[in-house]
Amino acid sequence: TKRIDLAQILMRLVPRHILCRIKQTGLLSSYPCTYLAQTGNHFSKILEIERMGHARIEDLPHYVYDEYLLWEGRWELIYGIPYAMTPAPTIQHQSISHKIDVALAESLKECEECQALLPVDWKIEEDTVVQPDNLAIYGKAKGAYLSKAPAMIFEILSKSTAAKDKTTKFNIYEREGVSHYVIVDPKEQLAKVYSLHEGRYVKLMDATDESCEFDLTKCQITFDFSKIWA
Repeated sequence: TKRIDLAQILMRLVPRHILCRIKQTGLLSSYPCTYLAQTGNHFSKILEIERMGHARIEDLPHYVYDEYLLWEGRWELIYGIPYAMTPAPTIQHQSISHKIDVALAESLKECEECQALLPVDWKIEEDTVVQPDNLAIYGKAKGAYLSKAPAMIFEILSKSTAAKDKTTKFNIYEREGVSHYVIVDPKEQLAKVYSLHEGRYVKLMDATDESCEFDLTKCQITFDFSKIWA
């Protein structure tokens, strides 16, 4: 049975202010440990973590969209497991995201069928809700969340999200039919560009200052990667 270290579970699933409350109670030094979660303004005991500070994957709580809506701060929900979107994006991360948004909007200005967006909930399943850093969608966004796969997604790497962006989200976006996925590495000033081909992602290029053509079905755009770093 696959096991996860207790500390990894807490850091992934519990908001920082709740971790402080747990530490104050001394629960982390006793076994079995009590894992707390926030529901509205109340704290409730939801899981007794296995003795010696380990838990099986199948023993973890499984959340859905209605519960996700109650949480404070920014979160993603993947296969029922919450991922805290903390710490806040760095200034460099925000700068690159802003420039991607401007460049996408400029590329799409002649297209009446597509729209560039900053982070918004994409509800894939009841237990899976993600917030891509930048995206282009078919049609115009309505309602509280997206329900259809975006045409194009950009994820900007950080220490806390790199593994998830390169593996978990890569697989989700591929499976859900996101036509183009761009993984942006601010440290290396490198963008890995993938496009869907026969249901699988194929890498088109490692972009630094190059331009790349993208077929969004409703329109064709040229994206100049040199504009996102300066």
